[in-house]
Amino acid sequence: MRFFITGITGFVGSHLADLFVRNGDEVRGTSQMGQWRSEIPVATRKSVSLRSWDISQQASSDLLTWFADYRPDAVIHLAGASIPADCGAIEPNDLAIRSNVEGTRSLLDLIERADLSPHFIHASSCHVYPHPSRQTPPVRETDEVAPANGYGKTKLESERICAAYQQRLKMPLTIVRGFQHTGARQAARMLLPEWTLQVMQGSECLKVRCLNTQLDLMDVRDTVAIYAQLAMMAEGQGIVNLGCGVPTHGSEIAAALRTVSGREFTIESDQPGPRFNPLADTERLCRIVRLEPRVGLVDTVQATWEFWKKILENSPEPFRK
Repeated sequence: MRFFITGITGFVGSHLADLFVRNGDEVRGTSQMGQWRSEIPVATRKSVSLRSWDISQQASSDLLTWFADYRPDAVIHLAGASIPADCGAIEPNDLAIRSNVEGTRSLLDLIERADLSPHFIHASSCHVYPHPSRQTPPVRETDEVAPANGYGKTKLESERICAAYQQRLKMPLTIVRGFQHTGARQAARMLLPEWTLQVMQGSECLKVRCLNTQLDLMDVRDTVAIYAQLAMMAEGQGIVNLGCGVPTHGSEIAAALRTVSGREFTIESDQPGPRFNPLADTERLCRIVRLEPRVGLVDTVQATWEFWKKILENSPEPFRK
């Protein structure tokens, strides 16, 4: 099959490209810089055709021709601003609007200009759901949407744009509301890499925003395995929660980090908590895809540790993008 991925050089995009390449599929993609990082496997860098594209801008005629000639079976839209703190505390800022709203519209416009109707898979977010103040039952796809921050608001607006284009283009559409995922290659600002780097660089006191937090956390390898299954389907699946539905506590992550590092450390938390994040109701997901045994938390931390160890061996300053 032929797959096209926006944001292909990023965290989830690069892992998904790896998986498609291993499966023998053809892959093309875009990213803002149009360059692979050195830690991406050589097989992926050699096999995937990559172009630079700022998705907030209309695609050039050259990019249109390149895309239209390719005729992908599925387009997986992962590009955009993905760190909520960068997108506006309450209302969306310019970055969030350009990346998540205008970027989605630009990609769908490219598909329309190419006169294609691929399976369109859009990466939305659990941030479209209300942020709970206490532990609540897992949210279903049909539950209320009420985003509280700029990131969630732009993701919900991008869903609406997808639905409008789907009606016009009659293309299969799957909207993936992703919950938290982590692992190797994730940006250093995110929870697990941030904690890992502190311990790896010799800190005897791990400083965290809130240890008493619970989140629906999945290894990125599990995440891309589900994306791949969805992408291989001819029919769109509507809205699908992508999470595990099981809470992971901050203390569990810290314990796994102690196991992997073999080091002891104290923990200083800025906020007492508790903090809760939505959990995914996975009933619909389980009806649609085949779920393999999940990667365990210790294995996730191990992969993250090994990744950053290699980065630090090659550079005194870990990349932050």
